Amino acid sequence: MPEVAVKENSFSAGKGGMHVESLTALMDQLIPLFRSCLDQERDPHMRLEMLQLLDKLVDDPAIRGAFKARALPFLREVLMPPLVWRVGKTAAAVRFYAIVALGSFFRHGLISRDLLVDALMWLQPAVLPNVHSCLEEDYYADSWL
Repeated sequence: MPEVAVKENSFSAGKGGMHVESLTALMDQLIPLFRSCLDQERDPHMRLEMLQLLDKLVDDPAIRGAFKARALPFLREVLMPPLVWRVGKTAAAVRFYAIVALGSFFRHGLISRDLLVDALMWLQPAVLPNVHSCLEEDYYADSWL
């Protein structure tokens, strides 16, 4: 974080590269932070807000490149845990926003084909069963297959 604070005077709306460099350098520190904020024991409203923030970050062309360098850990540690099915309407909302963020992650090609194939082989967290369960969600018809 101190490295970013030193550079903050040079940030401007037109210098997206600076944001990518800063975020890429901090990604190893940000992944545990995101993971902690998305822990199922945390406040559900904070989890929803965090997932919406992640979706906006992944959608932002100026900074989305920072996620490419750590795509596999980001997918495994940040995006997959909220997709695990749990009972309740709040849990359904978390799954909905998690699948939206995951969709943005895939749509923008932030994981290479080879890494995605590796991820599909994971037993824990299992990507396809979790995505499938989210796509058959009862609470959100928008996510139905």
